[in-house]
Amino acid sequence: MLKKARKFNREQQITGCLLFYKGDFIQYLEGNRKRILSLFWKIIDDERHEFVTLLSFENIERREFHDWDMGYRV
Repeated sequence: MLKKARKFNREQQITGCLLFYKGDFIQYLEGNRKRILSLFWKIIDDERHEFVTLLSFENIERREFHDWDMGYRV
């Protein structure tokens, strides 16, 4: 899943970080607003995900994870 996400994100110019903590995932995404929203709806529609919650959606001045197609930490 992570390998596919990295490939997709690279193609879509999306960067970010995926964290796994105490059984839950937290995902931070950066990129074009329309592409991020499209990806968010794909995540919601994916049956592997439950209880998807949007914590924040705002414009940023610069990317925090500009070199990461999808960083991952456990």
